[in-house]
Amino acid sequence: MVIIGDVCCYCVCCFLWNQIKTILSFFIPPIMKIYRCLITPILTIYGFSKTLILKIYRFFKNLLTGDRDEADGRFHYNEEQEGAFNMVQPDRAKQDTLTYCRGYPGKIDNSELCDNWLFYSNKENGRYGMSIDEVQEWFGNYWLLESRHDYIQRVFPIREKSIFNHRAQELQLHEAKKIREDHAARQRVLKSYRMMLDFWGMHLEDEKTGEIGRGDNWQERFEHLNRSSHNYQRITRMLKSLGELGFEHLKSPFLKFILYEVFLSKTLINASGSCLDYWIHLLRDETESRNIRKTALEYSGASGGTEM
Repeated sequence: MVIIGDVCCYCVCCFLWNQIKTILSFFIPPIMKIYRCLITPILTIYGFSKTLILKIYRFFKNLLTGDRDEADGRFHYNEEQEGAFNMVQPDRAKQDTLTYCRGYPGKIDNSELCDNWLFYSNKENGRYGMSIDEVQEWFGNYWLLESRHDYIQRVFPIREKSIFNHRAQELQLHEAKKIREDHAARQRVLKSYRMMLDFWGMHLEDEKTGEIGRGDNWQERFEHLNRSSHNYQRITRMLKSLGELGFEHLKSPFLKFILYEVFLSKTLINASGSCLDYWIHLLRDETESRNIRKTALEYSGASGGTEM
């Protein structure tokens, strides 16, 4: 009797499950179709609204702290006015970027830790479970690069503890020095950079100058980047890591390209917040930093002047 009861229960469960699948198969396709049709305009409207509010705020702020030229609609700033270069950066972002630019004051190098060096020298997988060559085989595999969240800490190590990957070791100063001085390791860093640029719809035109251009599939990838905001954190990490590993010169050209796409072309409009709050403040060279902030103010001012 117990066996008969179990069989009956199993049959009832199978019947109910088939009914549920039938119902879901009827409703899910039209729901997904509606979602795909609406998600892009909704995100676009959200991005434009957020940006417009920021521009209105900056417009009135700069009427008080800057000088507006009515003829061309651009902002012109007196470099002696320090406030013109603060970009209204949130406190948390300001503390984070200042800590990075100042070289993490008080942080002690641990000579016994070497996972990042072993990874980039391709000598050992360590606790990562994959070699750098295996990760870089994902070049062009956008599904993997988007869905996996445990590799970005490996290919772009920084001197901060990851809250997303507890296995990722903080980059140590002696590791960064070894990577900077090892030609093969530097080439692997460059390949990681090219892999992520390609994922985001960009292309490194010249590794010496750092010039960036649009990739062949830039429209599709830009659309993805506009709606996949967790990639903005990846970009923040990448910029920090490039500076640590000897590629500071790549950061300014990347930022100029992003600023153009965000404010003038408006193809990456949803990245404006991360760009102004974090990315433009991650240049360690003071002259480069001031220049990129000037560019950001000019581009955002020109964009605002066009719309308002």
